[in-house]
Amino acid sequence: MTTPERDEHDPTPRPRPRPNGDDRGYNYRVFDVADAPPVEDLVALSRGAWGADYDAIEKAYFLYDASYVRWLLPADGMSLGAWATAPDGTPAGSVLGVTRELYSRGRRFVACYGTMLSVAREHRGAGIGVGVMQRSFEAMKARGVDLYLGTFDADQAGRPVIIKAMERYDSDFRICESPPMTFWACMTELDQIDRYEPFQGVERAALLPGVREALRFHPTARDLRAPARRMPLAEVYREPRRDLSWVIGPGLSTPRMYGDHDPSESGTFAFEFGVGERCFIAYHNTTLVRVGRPPRRVGNVQLIHAGTASRVSVIRALRYVNAWLLDTGCIVTLCLDTGIVPKSSLIAAGFLPTPRKVRLFALGPRANVEALQPLALPYFSDVY
Repeated sequence: MTTPERDEHDPTPRPRPRPNGDDRGYNYRVFDVADAPPVEDLVALSRGAWGADYDAIEKAYFLYDASYVRWLLPADGMSLGAWATAPDGTPAGSVLGVTRELYSRGRRFVACYGTMLSVAREHRGAGIGVGVMQRSFEAMKARGVDLYLGTFDADQAGRPVIIKAMERYDSDFRICESPPMTFWACMTELDQIDRYEPFQGVERAALLPGVREALRFHPTARDLRAPARRMPLAEVYREPRRDLSWVIGPGLSTPRMYGDHDPSESGTFAFEFGVGERCFIAYHNTTLVRVGRPPRRVGNVQLIHAGTASRVSVIRALRYVNAWLLDTGCIVTLCLDTGIVPKSSLIAAGFLPTPRKVRLFALGPRANVEALQPLALPYFSDVY
């Protein structure tokens, strides 16, 4: 437990942030890319933590493999994290954060986009999750970061931990959350998806032969002839839109995460349909695992910038990216409906809504959080 302290001008008990070092036998430290734990340890910890929860109920989850963790740790050193080890030196918990720029209603904030909060099953109940989150907040404050960002899944256990860490860390900290946003999916073989995320109830009708054929994505020759070029995000995205309530900006790590990487992992497609008609789409691939099933690749359409392209051209661009990702071996492509593209365009591009929903959140000093409110669609943001 943290020790309450009192300010002579404010009688309200306030918990003291716990520093790096030993705490109840556990050792905590904040790290950046230069002194990060071995990637293999980060992978093993997250896989063990997530597997303990999902394998027991035979449910699919995204695997944080080595390529994914390296993607979250750009070589420039902008990322940070917190790491906890047990008394015997074995990994107990961790969280990663990627430094980003956030633009909202004309203001710029330096932000830390957190992900991969993991606590080893055998060390749960010892406050490890709260501990690593509080260390992240302390590192964020020391580096002049204005806000901590992330996403909450509808059935994610991380939300209570993060709220508790925030409340114990600083009584001035606040949090705001977006309305629920739906993940949309594009797939060619619905029965493959059913093996990992079984259709429930009336959804089972989608597997009937006639219905299944109608719902599957059929790329056309015209889709594949879209004028696409692979290029680094930094070359096509320089100025954020000022009319959106939440914009992940072009500075810092964003372009580097969608730059010159292995095309099978991540990248950006730029489209030029004619004079003055341009747009771009960035993507990243992850691995879906379920106990008793082989790992399968999933394509994530991360950033859609409609630019100056018409609605028809944006649909063509999305269909091209879907066809390309599915052709590389992905069993599905996912796209979060952040309001950038109309739902009718998502449907025309081959996407269908799924039951999965997430919320974006921002937490930090009261003044910074209040400057973001109210959070309202559309948002220009990727999701980890």
